[in-house]
Amino acid sequence: MDMEIYTGLRFLNIKPVPIYYKNMVLRGDKIELTISNHPIAQEIAYMILGTGLLENSSRGLGYVNYQYY
Repeated sequence: MDMEIYTGLRFLNIKPVPIYYKNMVLRGDKIELTISNHPIAQEIAYMILGTGLLENSSRGLGYVNYQYY
């Protein structure tokens, strides 16, 4: 099954955001995703609002917020 989950990806930060964890520095980015209008993509995006996106969500690093356009 071919479908697009997102149609746009934009980095919001100029340089990586440092996160200090266990005596080391993790580097992350703030991103903006534009989700596709496909019904399954919308369901996946809704699930991500509750579970977080990518890694270290339990530490608040995968936090997701939304905006309607």
